[in-house]
Amino acid sequence: MANGNEENETFPQNFIHDIIDEDLATGRRDEVVTRFPPEPNGYLHIGHATAIVLNFETARKYDGRCHLRFDDTNPLSEESEYVEAIQNDVRWLGYDWGEHLYFASDYFEFMYDCAVRLIKKGLAYVDSSDIETIREYRGTVTEPGKESPYRERSVEENLDLFERMRAGEFEDGEHVLRAKIDMSASNMLMRDPLLYRIRHATHHNTGDEWCIYPMYDFAHCLEDSHEGITHSLCTLEFENNREIYDWLIRETEVEHQPQQIEFARRNLGYTVTSKRKLLKLINEDVVGGWDDPRLPTIAGLRRRGVPPSAIRTFCKRIGVSKNENRVQYSQFEDAVRHDLNMKAPRVMAVVDPLKVVITNYDEDKVEWLDASYYPHDVPLEGSRKVPFSRELFVERDDFHEDPPADWYRLAPGKEVRLRYGYYVTCQEVVRGDDGEIKELRCTYDPETKGGDSPDGREVKGTLHWVSATEGIPCEIRLYERLFEVENPDGQEDKSFEEFINEESLVKRADAVVEPSVADDESQVRYQFERQGYFWRDPVDSTDDALVFNRIVSLRDSWSQKQKEKKRLEDEARRKEKERLRQKAIKAQQEAGGDAISEEREAARRENPQLAEKFEAYVGELGLNEVDADVLTGDEELAAYFEAVLAAYDAPRSVAPWLVNEVLPRLDEGQSVGELGLAAEHVAALVEMVEEDRITTQVSRDVLEEVLKSGRAPETVVTEEGLEKVSDEGALGAMVDQVIADHPDEVERYRGGNKRLVGFFIGQIMKATGGAADAVKVRELLSARLDE
Repeated sequence: MANGNEENETFPQNFIHDIIDEDLATGRRDEVVTRFPPEPNGYLHIGHATAIVLNFETARKYDGRCHLRFDDTNPLSEESEYVEAIQNDVRWLGYDWGEHLYFASDYFEFMYDCAVRLIKKGLAYVDSSDIETIREYRGTVTEPGKESPYRERSVEENLDLFERMRAGEFEDGEHVLRAKIDMSASNMLMRDPLLYRIRHATHHNTGDEWCIYPMYDFAHCLEDSHEGITHSLCTLEFENNREIYDWLIRETEVEHQPQQIEFARRNLGYTVTSKRKLLKLINEDVVGGWDDPRLPTIAGLRRRGVPPSAIRTFCKRIGVSKNENRVQYSQFEDAVRHDLNMKAPRVMAVVDPLKVVITNYDEDKVEWLDASYYPHDVPLEGSRKVPFSRELFVERDDFHEDPPADWYRLAPGKEVRLRYGYYVTCQEVVRGDDGEIKELRCTYDPETKGGDSPDGREVKGTLHWVSATEGIPCEIRLYERLFEVENPDGQEDKSFEEFINEESLVKRADAVVEPSVADDESQVRYQFERQGYFWRDPVDSTDDALVFNRIVSLRDSWSQKQKEKKRLEDEARRKEKERLRQKAIKAQQEAGGDAISEEREAARRENPQLAEKFEAYVGELGLNEVDADVLTGDEELAAYFEAVLAAYDAPRSVAPWLVNEVLPRLDEGQSVGELGLAAEHVAALVEMVEEDRITTQVSRDVLEEVLKSGRAPETVVTEEGLEKVSDEGALGAMVDQVIADHPDEVERYRGGNKRLVGFFIGQIMKATGGAADAVKVRELLSARLDE
């Protein structure tokens, strides 16, 4: 059923297979027949791929068969275009349904007969209520529904009306056919569900033959029965539908009784799969169409260059379960890399070229060097010739004019190895009129051909390159994740569009690739050495203008970028904290100065109530005069202070926290009320610090998050895991790990540099986000370092 290197793998054993094993062992079933039943109203995506692989591979495992059936019961949204696209996608994924291609619309007469059977049994009726009334009468989760006034129509009247519905005598919405079950059922789907509705619309398969169409719940189970499906696998949102599924199978008295089994969706991180949302991205030109390589559609993944075998492997790896979860995008990328690593020939391409002129190499000379397509750990053979010339291109970021100590690539005076070529040394940097580096002048060692030195000297850096005269210009498209957050659908008060990654597509129009690719088949997927896996864009690439799509990077570069982003954000936060600290110090100093103090004193002279508060704050609450002076400078601030005290009555803790942590966050001329910080949130923060639940450092981070998101401090601390770490066992393990990770610093500490204890404390505080109990950390460090 499937082709590819993973051919001998089957879908891993799971609860569905356990059910099937029991069915076969007990004789309840003697064969396994599954189906993939898409509605032809859109393009398939990675979620559908999981269902395709599960159904086809399950049938394959048990020597059964899997049908491809189009659930085409809604003529308003279904088109032949989607029918063809879905078949192409399933075939491309490597699956063949053989003679078992079916359409629900082929069973319309059978379904109609089943509906008539229900009417004759008194289990279905024609309801003439409008749709709004039907919804209203359905009731709620806590209240039973109400019976329709048409529920007790006679069998004869219902048969007549249903026959006339089919004959086209009525307008859309004038009547519906409903099952007669139980309007007080706890499962609201059992409250007389709709079975048929009138739709005067042309159907892609049956044309205008029908004007009544079955609802999904009615049609689906009957389709399964009619085809002899044994195990009808569907996602968890249909779990409540199983009751109506089984009821219809039983009451229509069909011969074959299939079994519905539900499994959880596997939502892929950094994507959306809703057809409505994908269409919105397309219509707003965020992406270029259903086959945009950034989309999770099968068409998009195919155009990007993802092999079908990699998708099959991914679907098998993540398996199925009864619990919904979000699959990390890196798991998908790993499956793609794993697939391509053992197949893709290696070639060289330069994405961001910087010219290198080898000054001691003949101007007209071109050497064709032997270069293997595959490394030693790939059991494939093949090689090509790559041209080496006086002028070459290397990656711009492979050169550093003022490199750090651990830089192993090209730099002034530094020698590197050119892959398959020679050792070269940078002698001169040439700049353009704009000051940008435009060229490097280097010399090469002719004795190092092939990358080895006869005198035994070694270089640590090896660069890829392309001949400037023989290389082929091309455009390289670097694709990344479409969204910046893992769950763009799950963000409160924000649209998924707000999380679009503006760098999800970067085009490099001046890239260069080695000439060996010119005569290759367009379907070849390459590894561009040190860059990633690429193939020719099947839409835009031509023989005269090559365009390559990056399928996936060589390693998880996204995680590295996110770590660097977090580092920069942490650095920005650190600087902001320092700015606020300095502002607080300045405020304290100014509070004691004559000018500021006189201004507040004048305010108190004009407002006797403020003067009384000042005396009370000092005399009764025990505040120092500086804090009392600041807090009684105006009525609003004094009222705010007292509102905090009403929530947590600890004035000598609250006052300095307000003065030193909250007030420095006010902009010039801004009042404390305009900060948007609830008094009870300040009280909760101070209380957590006083009760030693969080450290002072963490309290500042929590305050920053409260101001940013409006969440309560307790929520932030709980959800972010910021509560103070005081457990000696947990802290001891961290201390041991830090000591083990820094043997050089330990040796220096034990050699007499006791100031390094601050370094060790800092490492632990960093690891815990500032939540560790610093006093206990110091005690544990001293005990271990001095032993």
